[in-house]
Amino acid sequence: MRSIPLLNSTLVGSLVQKIIKTFNLLTHPSSFIILVTGILMLVKQGITKDGGGPFWMSYMQQVGAMTILLFIIIFSILGKRLVKRIAAANYQAADFSLKTYVTGLFITMVVILSVVFVVANKY
Repeated sequence: MRSIPLLNSTLVGSLVQKIIKTFNLLTHPSSFIILVTGILMLVKQGITKDGGGPFWMSYMQQVGAMTILLFIIIFSILGKRLVKRIAAANYQAADFSLKTYVTGLFITMVVILSVVFVVANKY
């Protein structure tokens, strides 16, 4: 089954561009703030990588921090690529980029939920 390009309208393309820019404007600074406050919390409690501590704390520290850093880097690149392809009216490539962007968001959400699950249950 062949997919139908979703972005072949200038109105839809413009809407997607605004959504991507707004999403980046809101999520990147908040992700950075979460990363900094998490590091400050670990320093305040005296927990280091070599200090042992419970598994859930190391999982939150390592997986959570890596997820935030990768999220900021990858979604900046994917968002810029998508916006450029829409602006260039390359709708077939933009359709693929949009699917990649949404798939990446789904994978990120699964990892974030795993961190929340492990930390909430304190494994």
